[in-house]
Amino acid sequence: MAPPYAAQSGAPPYAAPPGGAPPAGYPGAAPEPTPAKKGKAGLIVGLLVVLLLVVGGVVAFLVANRDSGSDLTATIDTCTIDADGTLTAAGTLRNEGGSESSVKMTVEFRNSDGDAVVDKGTTDVQAPGDGSTDWDVSGSAPDDVQRVTCVVTKIGD
Repeated sequence: MAPPYAAQSGAPPYAAPPGGAPPAGYPGAAPEPTPAKKGKAGLIVGLLVVLLLVVGGVVAFLVANRDSGSDLTATIDTCTIDADGTLTAAGTLRNEGGSESSVKMTVEFRNSDGDAVVDKGTTDVQAPGDGSTDWDVSGSAPDDVQRVTCVVTKIGD
């Protein structure tokens, strides 16, 4: 009797594999099972974790680099030029922060006819935490300047 795995005519004979099963890929052999498809749940969870880390990093960066002067607001209550050319600007500095701030304020006096800077002055201001304080700055204008506009250009160091 010929073995069930006899070679075809002219082909070399093959021995039966151990266990009696035909070798893989041999005609009549059962196909190899395909590996189970992996789900994408792990990939999605991983991407969400990375996204949360990036968003958290951006928020932490913005909080850490917040401008310390952002809690200060200056208002100008008066802006005058006297007959002798004396310029005066006065107002209030409001501190919305919880701690006292010591800042230097810069005010420009601008000619209302053309907006050219006539003079500028600075003042040191101590603003209490969650409070306000008054400030004033003086300057001088030449005789040809009749009207001025006062502008706070800087609050800070």
